Amino acid sequence: MNAIKELRNTTKMSQNRFATYLEIPVANIQHWEQDVITPPNYLIALISRVMKNDGYNGE
Repeated sequence: MNAIKELRNTTKMSQNRFATYLEIPVANIQHWEQDVITPPNYLIALISRVMKNDGYNGE
């Protein structure tokens, strides 16, 4: 499983809701999860940090 999908699964959010949460187009989430486009590592780290700050700690 790719990193973005793992992060999204941590939140138990749909792709649409996760995109809204991050304020980005849902197509970005879809492309990242389908490996059409690979997000840069810094972006994955940033999303992870935002999620931790919001209380999603991966448990």
